[in-house]
Amino acid sequence: MKRIIFVISFIMLLGACAYPKTVTESKEERPMIAIIGAEPEHMLFVDGLSMGPAQRYSDDHALLLEPGHHVMEIRKHGNVLFTEQFSLGRNQIRTFTIVDSD
Repeated sequence: MKRIIFVISFIMLLGACAYPKTVTESKEERPMIAIIGAEPEHMLFVDGLSMGPAQRYSDDHALLLEPGHHVMEIRKHGNVLFTEQFSLGRNQIRTFTIVDSD
């Protein structure tokens, strides 16, 4: 009988123990760029690296960058349509509007 009471007490004691709940929130502080008016053929390059179709980076899905100086190009079929040098600080967002004159 003592053994049963001990086991029940031990189980109740373990049930009362709980791990602390931890919530980690991260606010993104990196700057972003957004592209408006891009067509499916427009490819985005940042600092010489291909980022894929420029349409992917609209206001809703801006491209995260590191703070500092950058060079952005929009290319269509390998031809440079638009190039821009810019600097971004923390928490900044810069929007570029692309107008294709073709």
